[in-house]
Amino acid sequence: MSAHRSATGLASELRQVGQAVERSFAALHPHLFFSGTDGHWSPAHHLDHLTRSNLPLTQAMRLPRLAVSVLGGRAEAGRSSRTAEEIRELYLAALNAGGRATGRYLPTLAGGQDAPAQERILAAFQASATELGEAVAGWSETDLDSLLLPHPLLGKLTVREMLYFTVYHHSHHLEGVRRRLQSEPT
Repeated sequence: MSAHRSATGLASELRQVGQAVERSFAALHPHLFFSGTDGHWSPAHHLDHLTRSNLPLTQAMRLPRLAVSVLGGRAEAGRSSRTAEEIRELYLAALNAGGRATGRYLPTLAGGQDAPAQERILAAFQASATELGEAVAGWSETDLDSLLLPHPLLGKLTVREMLYFTVYHHSHHLEGVRRRLQSEPT
């Protein structure tokens, strides 16, 4: 079992994975950025979904700690946060059981499918990723492990677990888009 990552380490990981997502998606020609196939989301849809996923977490992390405890509750005494690997496995199991994004997490694209629209979607993601990383600052290690937040597929997670999820979630979508684009005929 690996050691838990610190708030500083998590903020750094969020920044790194956000930059990797942004670089990869910015490098796509608008035609590829907006193209989905066989019912699969386009890269633009994936990026919009990640932005929509970042926003409520950032809002929650900016709340006073008392408000977070009202929103999600507190972890039971003696319960420690699960590892990043355990959260990844829990998420993959939820996906394998049919879990999917719903409601406010579903991407909606409006405003064209050209380079300016791509830049707008990229800028929205970049802003959401930056704001999330900044929101992690000031969180104590104790609060990361004692306060809970609701996750739509995984139930209540400690804030640390939610951040582990978010780092993996960004990587999961980035790798999914990369695999799909590599498998398409050129």
